[in-house]
Amino acid sequence: MIVGEHPLAQERGRDRDLQALGEPDQRVDRAVAGDAGTRQHHGVTRRLQHVDRPMHLILGWRRVARNVDRQRRALGRQLRDILLAFGPQGRNHRGLRLPLVGWVVGLAHPGVLPVAAIGVADDLWSGEERGFRAHVGKGASTGVLKLVGIPAFALWRTRSLSGAVLVGLSANLLNQLDKKPGRALKAYLAASIPLRTPKSIAVLLAPYDLREMAMLGDSGSNALGAMLGFESVGRFTERQRWSAVAALAGLTILGERRSLGALIERTPVFRQVDSWGRQPS
Repeated sequence: MIVGEHPLAQERGRDRDLQALGEPDQRVDRAVAGDAGTRQHHGVTRRLQHVDRPMHLILGWRRVARNVDRQRRALGRQLRDILLAFGPQGRNHRGLRLPLVGWVVGLAHPGVLPVAAIGVADDLWSGEERGFRAHVGKGASTGVLKLVGIPAFALWRTRSLSGAVLVGLSANLLNQLDKKPGRALKAYLAASIPLRTPKSIAVLLAPYDLREMAMLGDSGSNALGAMLGFESVGRFTERQRWSAVAALAGLTILGERRSLGALIERTPVFRQVDSWGRQPS
């Protein structure tokens, strides 16, 4: 109470103070409600923390699993590089000695393993002769072994003369194309699209061949060509087989008289595709 203040003003001031403070019961209710709200907030926070912990654990395990998977893949690549590096060696078109990796095709696809084995023999013990006429003129050689052995194996497997000739010419044509890194593999992959032959082994070997870390060799090119031939035998009718034989024979004769590689180099589209991924000269 202020001395000299009007009694009506004093009464109004007391009413305002009581209204601001509220009645005792109301003050107690507000305090209880505030305490309950605080407890509820802390309870929700604790529950959210409990939910968060498993999520952190799950995300942590996923990161660990990804790291382990990357390390496993890197180790797999290193082991694969070591395995391929310890194979037999041959000289590429630059005269560099590189590991021959075509035998992997035979291991990955046992159906052409004998063809790959004949190719390995030619890779290791062939002479300077190239082409049908040179091999036949030489007489007993690994080239003659290929000319006889691959069609003979195909005849045994297909029980068909057209099948034997088709497989033999397919293997020979891909071998003729294998004069530059990646050329035979690209031809195989292009033909594998309509024929639906396996592509994984060609994709696996392509980086090694294109970067001149390894060579496909006769073993790989003959085996891949035989895979195309066997698939063609299974898909084609007898008439279609002989049509394919005629086309392949024409390309083989053209390759004997003129280099297929030279024709590719003179054709802009083929030259561009042929150079994809290859080391610069």
